[in-house]
Amino acid sequence: MNAFFKNSRIFLFSIFALPTVAITATVGSYLPAFYAEAAGISLTTVGLLFFSLRLFDFFSDLGIGLAVDYNPWPRGKYRPWVILSIPVAMIGVYLMYLPNPDMISPLTLIIGGFVMYTGYTFANLSHQAWGAELYKDHRDMSLFFGFREICVIVGIMIAYLIPAIVEAQGAQGFQPKVNAIGIFLLITIPTMAIISMVSGRDLQTSGTTQSFSIENAKVVGTNRRILGIVFSKLFLFLGLIGGASLSPFLVSYHFGMEDVYARVQAVFFVTALLFVFVWIWLAKWVGETLTFTIAAAYVVLAHLSIIFVNAHPTTEMVAIHYLIIGVGFGAGPYLLRAMAGHEAQRIDESKSVNARGVVYGFISL
Repeated sequence: MNAFFKNSRIFLFSIFALPTVAITATVGSYLPAFYAEAAGISLTTVGLLFFSLRLFDFFSDLGIGLAVDYNPWPRGKYRPWVILSIPVAMIGVYLMYLPNPDMISPLTLIIGGFVMYTGYTFANLSHQAWGAELYKDHRDMSLFFGFREICVIVGIMIAYLIPAIVEAQGAQGFQPKVNAIGIFLLITIPTMAIISMVSGRDLQTSGTTQSFSIENAKVVGTNRRILGIVFSKLFLFLGLIGGASLSPFLVSYHFGMEDVYARVQAVFFVTALLFVFVWIWLAKWVGETLTFTIAAAYVVLAHLSIIFVNAHPTTEMVAIHYLIIGVGFGAGPYLLRAMAGHEAQRIDESKSVNARGVVYGFISL
């Protein structure tokens, strides 16, 4: 019974990841189309503007990671950063998802995106760093990042389900779909942040502060294990994002099954969600490194199943292909984040440097 309550608290603490990831889940799909439709901005311009925002997010990760590691607060190390991220993220979401159509311009898009990504990065990095320090026990840390990945997948699913529901109600165009996502985010960001903060004990600074120094970044950037995790995540995400980017082309255009695309995506995400529990169980018994190796090899082999789909292009074969890929989707990100947390703990113990924010800044790059 005690284990059940403990695991429940870990899950509730991880739940803030759901609205956090949903903030940017539709940046590559609905938001660009909305701004092109609502303001008449060309898709090329919109694409360049969003690319600029992602570039800003890229360069801000390490800076915000350093800020999270710095302890300027008289009480607590991470809760104040999460609290700060709430209004910033909400203002950014309001500006990006619920703008006045008559006031939309490239400038307002950049300003809104800048605020939104700043709030997102503060929330994302501080939440991961907090969990990595709060749950120092090997099993608890693995469980936290596993639960967190489940919330990530659910957040992505909801972000794409909302527009489908709005469309089913007869709404036309992108504005009502984007507005509905924005309302969902404005409700869930503060609600789930509060649930998470209540469920997790903050860590005290004991009246000491850590200097805001790039030396922390150097310590992390020269750590071989961290670099290995960073490059593993880079190549893993190139594969995952590449596969995700190809899926609408393959299903809708190559196989001519546009009418089943939504159902295929549902099969993919539900399978990914369920199998995270399997990967958590496997990591418990054989360790995260071996589990990641198995998962990475599986993902490579799983994508080869497209060869058989191409030879027998039926709806059932397409669904089976995405079910097979979905099995391994959530394993890599969760395992690498947990491995990074363990290495951050070793850095803390061996060098007396709390660099968890910087570690997840590197991971987020």
